[in-house]
Amino acid sequence: MKAVPNDSKRPAEWIAQYIKHFSLPLKNNGALDYALLTHFDTDHIGQNGKLAIEKVGLDYKLTGITHVGNLLNISTLIDRGYPTYDYPTAAKVSGAHISNYKLYVAARDREGKKNEGFVIGSNSQIKLLKDPGSYPTFEVMVKFGQVAEQQPKSLCLLQPLQVNS
Repeated sequence: MKAVPNDSKRPAEWIAQYIKHFSLPLKNNGALDYALLTHFDTDHIGQNGKLAIEKVGLDYKLTGITHVGNLLNISTLIDRGYPTYDYPTAAKVSGAHISNYKLYVAARDREGKKNEGFVIGSNSQIKLLKDPGSYPTFEVMVKFGQVAEQQPKSLCLLQPLQVNS
């Protein structure tokens, strides 16, 4: 594995290679239990411009998470708007990049893949699936907070792990 990403691959390809490399001990070919999207900016879900890849048979273009999701199996995709995408208003959840992402989510729905909206305040939505008995205090809780531009964003906060020696 090359140490530093460069322009020989697209960002999603580097991300997938990195995940697959560090997933080797799991022997799961980089499959992800969860992918979390806290907001719908282009640095998360991709852009829908000339650099997005059109692939025959897909309703959406490959860019950002849609590209990563085509390179790796994502068991559960969780975002801040599923299924209605109208928070805080439908007008704020719009744009070509969001339309492309919603087409990707719709394709996942048709394929029977799991998509969810964040459950704010829940510590049971995201579960440790591998050997949870060894980490009884592990939890992920989705909290709600304000960011600099005063638009609410979902935040994922990890609680401390207790590691058994």
